[in-house]
Amino acid sequence: MRYILFLILLVAANLTFGQTKISETDLYKLDSLIARKLSDHRAQNSLPVLMESQILTSTARHHSEYMKLSTIVGHEELMDIPRFNNINNPRKRVAHYANYEIADDNLFGEICLGIPTRKIDDLEEAANEIFEELLKNNNRFLIEHMEASYLGLSTKLDKKSLYATVMIGIGYNNIVAVLEAKASNE
Repeated sequence: MRYILFLILLVAANLTFGQTKISETDLYKLDSLIARKLSDHRAQNSLPVLMESQILTSTARHHSEYMKLSTIVGHEELMDIPRFNNINNPRKRVAHYANYEIADDNLFGEICLGIPTRKIDDLEEAANEIFEELLKNNNRFLIEHMEASYLGLSTKLDKKSLYATVMIGIGYNNIVAVLEAKASNE
C-alpha cells in the first residue's frame, strides 16, 4: 500500500512540476503583448512601427509548432515530422505561406526562442521574459533594423517550454506588402 501511495505521489509531483498557468488559449494574448513590447521598443528608438503580416504570422506559427513538437530550437526543420517536410528553412516557409509568389530579393529574418516554463507564472511575466530574451538574441538587429516593416510572431507551449518565433519582413517593396494588400482587397 505504501508503495502504491508513493508512486501516486511521485507521478503527481512530476505532472505538476512541468505544468504552467498559461493555457494554450492565452497564447494569442501573449503574442499581442510581445508585439506591443516590440512596438514600444521601436518607438523608443525612433524606428517605424512594424505592421502585422498574416503571411509572416502563419510562417511563425508553423515554425513554433515545429519547435514544440521536435523540442529543437533553431531555424532549420530537419527532423522528419509530418506536415513539415520540404519547408525546412525560413525562406521556404515564407514562400509556402505566400503561395510561392516571392522573389529572391525579398529579405526576411527569424528569431527563435525556447524558454523553460517553470520561470513563467502569468502572461505579462511571459511577455517580459520573451522580450528580454529577444533583446539578448544574436539576431536582435532584426528588431532594430530601420527598414524592418512587417512582423509575424507566434508562441507555442508544451509542458516544459514556451517556444517563440518572430518573423521580420525587411523593406517596403517586400512581397508581403503586395500580398497583404491583395488579400485585404478580396
